[in-house]
Amino acid sequence: MIKFQIDSPKRPLTLIVPLYKRENAFMRFVKLYNRLLITHDNLNLIVAIAGDDIDRQNIDEIIEDKIPQTFVNSHVRVKTCKLPFDKAHCLQGTVHYISK
Repeated sequence: MIKFQIDSPKRPLTLIVPLYKRENAFMRFVKLYNRLLITHDNLNLIVAIAGDDIDRQNIDEIIEDKIPQTFVNSHVRVKTCKLPFDKAHCLQGTVHYISK
């Protein structure tokens, strides 16, 4: 089980989730993310997904269906990484993406 200790609900926190072909695991993660949103409204989520257009569409649908729309618009981003999946490269690309 993942535990977070967040000192201040006003301080922004960004979670980066690398994802490849694990929609069921991502759905479980989204449930946890939604629970965290109750106490921390400045919690950003970046999903770094490797896969094809269908994989991306599946993740987009999970996000749209399971995360409140007010947070999706302002706190959730999806970054597509190139195949074949390389976790280190994907994460580095995502860090570069958020530093812009």
